[in-house]
Amino acid sequence: MDGNPARLILRIGSKKPCKLKLRKSKRRLSVEIAEKKDKLSRGKFNCLYNIINSIDLPIVSVSYPSFNIIDINNKAQREKKLLKRCFLLVDEMRKGNNTLNVFSKTYSCRNQQCIAKMLCTKASVYLPNIEVEDNGKKMYYKLMCQPILNPHNKIIGFMINSIDITKEVEKKKIVENLARFKDEFLYSITHEFKTPLVVISSALQAMEVLCKNELTDRIKIYLNRIKQNTFRQMRLVNNLLDIAKIEAGYIKILKKNLDIVAMTRLITESVSMFAELKGVKLLFYSNINKKIIAIDEEKYERIMLNLLSNAIKFTPKGKTVYVEVSTQGGYVEIKVKDSGIGIPKDKVKTIFERFVQVDSSLSRNTEGTGIGLALVHMFVSSLGGQITVKSEENIGSTFTVALPDVVTEYGCENDRLVDLCDNRLIQAIKIEFSDIYFDENDSERKKNLET
Repeated sequence: MDGNPARLILRIGSKKPCKLKLRKSKRRLSVEIAEKKDKLSRGKFNCLYNIINSIDLPIVSVSYPSFNIIDINNKAQREKKLLKRCFLLVDEMRKGNNTLNVFSKTYSCRNQQCIAKMLCTKASVYLPNIEVEDNGKKMYYKLMCQPILNPHNKIIGFMINSIDITKEVEKKKIVENLARFKDEFLYSITHEFKTPLVVISSALQAMEVLCKNELTDRIKIYLNRIKQNTFRQMRLVNNLLDIAKIEAGYIKILKKNLDIVAMTRLITESVSMFAELKGVKLLFYSNINKKIIAIDEEKYERIMLNLLSNAIKFTPKGKTVYVEVSTQGGYVEIKVKDSGIGIPKDKVKTIFERFVQVDSSLSRNTEGTGIGLALVHMFVSSLGGQITVKSEENIGSTFTVALPDVVTEYGCENDRLVDLCDNRLIQAIKIEFSDIYFDENDSERKKNLET
């Protein structure tokens, strides 16, 4: 027996009216179910719409692939100027829609690149930040595009979410201004330090020349100590000034075509007497006889003198320091290899940062400030090269400087190398090697060094 109450009721009476009433009942039931589903759907939509409208974040919904704006929440409507920028962005996307695909490599702007990335990955992307001026106040927004997917995982649109980053930008500007003020202050105060050091150095030179016959050996020892510490302070001041110039963008790079092999050999030979005083062997090797590349002569001297002074400083007596020149894949590699104390693993990655020292105890034979290698890294980068280090504790370190194997249009100036051993280089060597202390009893070799 059919247990359906509707059918039981319809069986009472004639047969045809029962069938008609049954069809009407089914139709009415279907309509009621559809109305309930529609009401439930509209309720969910209204709930979602109310949530989006209540979010304190400007949101613009855009269709795809037509790029039509289909909805704007309340927050976006209040931000009139921001909304105008979003409209311009959507117009830009609509105009470029014919080339906007994941396979295209040519885009008219970065915005199209970001949208293409979103279409490819179906993930959120960040568009370039925008600046909006409202009543004389500048506001900064980060735009995020969030794709909208259908049940088949296809993009049918996307939302542009505008995130207010004004406070972050303002804080960043404050920090940048403070950093700029710090650099300017450091540059000014360091420059003031340099003036009296130059006067002291000039006075010492005058005493050695004018009062040469009147100076006793004891006085000469004290004068040498004053001179060495004056050089140490000049080294620190010069490094600080150079770092300040580089960070301020005032560094000047004057590249000339020079023989890098001959330059490296001359610099190495110029400091060999310091290695001898320290009891360290200094050897030069090159698998090429000549190599002309574009180089800033003064910057390269500073790089090599710093690496050589560190190598000699940290290499024990009786050990060897090697300088090698070779070519490798479009670069000229200059290696300075020592047999010193090495660098701990935890400091290898930070050795080119400012004020980082291998041994912070600052023993008498290894004094320094920890900014020399930072400056070397800056100089190498300004020359378009790279510097790397490989080290093992108690075995030694190898610093490799890779410079581009290119030339400039100014032509070769090999004859300039004869001037490398002029007073400027000699003075630079004395300043750079002022952190190395020698045995004061070795008076004969020290006398040769001074002359």
